[in-house]
Amino acid sequence: MKQIGASIVCFLLLAAVLFFALPVQARLIDKIVATVDSEVITLSDLIRLKLLIERTDYTLLERDKVLVEGSLNGVLNELVMLTLVYRQAVKLNLTDFDEEALKARFSDFKNTFENAAALEDFIYSNGWRTEQDVYEIFRRYAIAEMFATKRVNLQVELRMHSYYEEYVESKYGGRSFEEVEDRVKQDLYNEELADWMNDLRRNAKVKIIGSEL
Repeated sequence: MKQIGASIVCFLLLAAVLFFALPVQARLIDKIVATVDSEVITLSDLIRLKLLIERTDYTLLERDKVLVEGSLNGVLNELVMLTLVYRQAVKLNLTDFDEEALKARFSDFKNTFENAAALEDFIYSNGWRTEQDVYEIFRRYAIAEMFATKRVNLQVELRMHSYYEEYVESKYGGRSFEEVEDRVKQDLYNEELADWMNDLRRNAKVKIIGSEL
């Protein structure tokens, strides 16, 4: 009995040593903040994505609405949409992307660190195991971005003339289509993207756990 008790004490001491040897971020107790159908989003997922977004130009939603000081709610919305768009691309087997552009983007991200040691510390201290784990997030963004662009651009091509006719006076001051074509395309792109993302969210089982982050 004494031997069993001693073994338990040794185990607890070892666990304590290992716990305090971990970086602070890895010791934080994680919590579920949302579910997208059967997929779980945790607080650490949001913190890691926010850190990546701050060092890159990746966002599906408007950047100033994602990075809101003192709140992770914008990042949560971003991650929900990334999950939905990526899953839709996989479902439809439309997962092509520009691999060279992705590699260049990831290289730019790595160059935001002073040296390889700083990059390694960033990866480890924020709960990733390898550089490949971070690259996978970039890959998901590349797939989601390409899929969303193709899908929305198709709608823009189909609707841009009728959209211009509808708003020629109220938005474009009666100017000719040729004069405002780029603006028409951008306005319609933003509208179509927002509508499509709202549809994706409505058709999924998204549950937000807690109101403030």
